[in-house]
Amino acid sequence: MDLNRTLIFLTVAQAGSFTKAAEDLGITKSKVSRQVKELEKHLEIQLFHRTTRQISLTHMGLRFYQSCEPLVAQLKKSEQMIKSQKMEPSGTLKITFPPALGVNLFSKITSAFIKKFPKVQLEVILSDGSEDLVGKGIDCAIRGGVLEDSSIICRHLFSCERGIFASPEYLANAKEIRELRDLNSHNWVSFNNWRQNKMKVLGPDGAHKVTIAQPVIQVNSILYLHEALVGGSGLGILPSFISNLSVKEGSVVRVLPDYRLEDIDFYLVYPNSSFISPALQAFKEFCYESIESSELLKEYIEVA
Repeated sequence: MDLNRTLIFLTVAQAGSFTKAAEDLGITKSKVSRQVKELEKHLEIQLFHRTTRQISLTHMGLRFYQSCEPLVAQLKKSEQMIKSQKMEPSGTLKITFPPALGVNLFSKITSAFIKKFPKVQLEVILSDGSEDLVGKGIDCAIRGGVLEDSSIICRHLFSCERGIFASPEYLANAKEIRELRDLNSHNWVSFNNWRQNKMKVLGPDGAHKVTIAQPVIQVNSILYLHEALVGGSGLGILPSFISNLSVKEGSVVRVLPDYRLEDIDFYLVYPNSSFISPALQAFKEFCYESIESSELLKEYIEVA
């Protein structure tokens, strides 16, 4: 059935006139009449009694009107609801962060966000992996490193410094580290997502290629790697958003502080879609504004 013809029929029935219905719909009277006749032909019933002066619903026309009118009213209500949601962010937003970054930085950003947009509910997933955004119904993610997925849209948020760290306990009982070549004779804890057996290290005398020994621990979690370093397992690479607080507390120490690894870039990413919900649009803009204006970010992205 052509729903447009049904809507025209309902308008005529409510207006009591083909002329008035045409004015309300913004179309010609002849088109209104033609669409009603086509609907009658499709239903194989007469919907209106017609005279030169007036029209009235037939018995079957009235029954058809009474069955269709509530459905159309619900459609209009749904349309109004969607339009209102376009203006004000609301509903559930499903987002994912790397655990350490989520806890240390984005927990503060999301707390401020829900205070500003109280009709939005957040479902947060903490994961160091690359979650399937579309498959898991995730609205957006914060991801680090090189992004190669063409099905997502990404915008750079910030770059984060990385350095080499170890616990004071480990360094006190291990061979002294004076220069880059000493790194190969130490135990290493490695993050699976970073290729660390051959590292590019930047220093005051330029860039160096450094080869390290096979890690004693390989792990897919930065938080686990951090705790392994604090526990004295060896050397490891930490991003500043997790190392800075530990350096202040004294649980880890920067090794060869004049050298650092290449920065890691973090992006806000979301599925490539023609429609972005008001809640997602608001969250994107809030993240950009928070990161650009916040002194908090400097505390986490610059290596202590």
